[in-house]
Amino acid sequence: MSFIPNSNTLLISLIYLIISIIAIAFGIFLYLPPNIIPLAGEGAMQAIAIVTKKPFSKIKVYFDSAMVIVSLITCIIMTHTLGSVGLGTIISAILVGTTLKYIVKIFEYIKGYNPLILT
Repeated sequence: MSFIPNSNTLLISLIYLIISIIAIAFGIFLYLPPNIIPLAGEGAMQAIAIVTKKPFSKIKVYFDSAMVIVSLITCIIMTHTLGSVGLGTIISAILVGTTLKYIVKIFEYIKGYNPLILT
């Protein structure tokens, strides 16, 4: 990925963050419906969504936010710093699931069904 310019400014970093959030959400959208073996985090979220009958995107926001909070607490206790948890991590925890929700809505509008509803 060396062809991508370094982010020297906050604006460039935010643009990269937005692009990555969209890419991650779209990737999750592509690999969950065909029931390919998910990563551990998404698998746990998928199980919670099925059991609670809540939208996966909402569970994703809650789960990711909880993991960021746990990470922050652990870093503060163990290293007395915020560790690698920065503003981008916090924004991503909230916006990946939210972006996924809108990708699903667009798909649902076009195709007429929600591919993330599993039974």
